[in-house]
Amino acid sequence: MSETGRPGRYTRSTSGLIGAMLILFVAVIGFVVFRGLFRTETEYIPPDTDYVEVVRAVQDEGGELVYPEQLPEGWVVNNLDYEPGLPPTFSLALLTDDEDFAGVIDTGAEVDDLVTSFVDQAAVEGDPLVLEAAEVTTEWRTFTDDGGDTAYVAEIDLAPVAGDDATAADAIGEDVTRTVMVYGSADPEVLQDLLASLTTAPLR
Repeated sequence: MSETGRPGRYTRSTSGLIGAMLILFVAVIGFVVFRGLFRTETEYIPPDTDYVEVVRAVQDEGGELVYPEQLPEGWVVNNLDYEPGLPPTFSLALLTDDEDFAGVIDTGAEVDDLVTSFVDQAAVEGDPLVLEAAEVTTEWRTFTDDGGDTAYVAEIDLAPVAGDDATAADAIGEDVTRTVMVYGSADPEVLQDLLASLTTAPLR
């Protein structure tokens, strides 16, 4: 919305900035698909996007997101999603260098709901994983299904984003419990390495 007497100016918000990033991401994918229509040989290249810029925008508003500090060589971001709220939802769909799937979700959903939605309704909980190398928390609940998927889930307290939900202004400044899940068809050891790379560290 333009300020009175100053046409062309607007107030930036975290959700607006991130929305613009995602629109640009979709536009790039559209261009790649359009260009591919005129090639004689079909080659699918997974779309990549810089999730770090989304994390930085949230941090600039005083919020925290759980994110991989760095992806292993050969990994790509196949999809990124950010939904503002208290708490927000941030998710990454990743492809490993072996083209296996690995996902990261930071959300306010309940553990059981998250596992049911993204792993399997019949997922079985196993022994907890204690991962001393993990920064965000060392204790993770473990779930597996018959299809070979594995999930590691933990609940942690993180700062919300002040501009994401005006109706919850009374919660601003207080940590909000979030559910963090790493899951996928990649080998458990690979997923555990991804767990160990998760951080909330401020980006410079």
